[in-house]
Amino acid sequence: MDFIACNTLDHSMIRQLETLNTLTGYEPFYAASVTGTFRHFFLCLSHGRILSFLSLLPLNDTSVEITGYTHPSHRHKGYFSQLLQNALWELSLSPVRDILSDRPLNFPFVLSSPAYSEYLMCLSPEDYFSLVDSCTKDSANTDSSCTTEITEYCIPGQDCTEYVYVLHVSSIPAGLLKISHDANSSSACLHHVQIRKSMRSHGYGKRLLNGALKMFFEENICNILLHVTSNNTSAVKLYTNTGFQIIQSLDYFHLHLAQQSHQ
Repeated sequence: MDFIACNTLDHSMIRQLETLNTLTGYEPFYAASVTGTFRHFFLCLSHGRILSFLSLLPLNDTSVEITGYTHPSHRHKGYFSQLLQNALWELSLSPVRDILSDRPLNFPFVLSSPAYSEYLMCLSPEDYFSLVDSCTKDSANTDSSCTTEITEYCIPGQDCTEYVYVLHVSSIPAGLLKISHDANSSSACLHHVQIRKSMRSHGYGKRLLNGALKMFFEENICNILLHVTSNNTSAVKLYTNTGFQIIQSLDYFHLHLAQQSHQ
């Protein structure tokens, strides 16, 4: 078993990592070259085959983010723990003092609960239409003294169609959201949800989301996916109440090198 650390990866290593990436559900950091004063890549190899991998993505001058994984057939053997120890020792020799990891780690200097999580949420047409009545009742709580209208703009592209939904309140644009639909994909992506700052906390976000979903599902029968972070609690609540379900959670943990004991 060989443990190595380097600042760049050769083409064969990158090809292996690109193949193994399909096993993880997220994309680790393995850029061909990076700048900095410390080594960024740590690998456990057996006869040239990568069994476990860890990378350090510089975020700024004082912090980095850890990503990595171990091949499923070689987990629970301490390979990743050894890579992490090597990486932390490397970082202890540099100005970096804070790291952010995307997986729970069994070390005394790791906080026991995530700093935050990233959610992948999904809504199917069936789940949405089963909640239409309750959503309609909720949207009635919007300020009734203002008239609202949602306008749909369809922007067809070569590979993807983008639907833009704009909410007007008394003829004033109050918010928008976008749904991108690739004809070759079984799902669409909801993104760029925005509500005018002065009009927040009045139920307009809920009205915009419900109206846009209704209009989209009337034209398209496919699931809708979105990403949201756990610290955006109002958005998580809004999406959950509209029928979205968390299908994947990526947890991030803070590690503080100042608490590490160098032995």
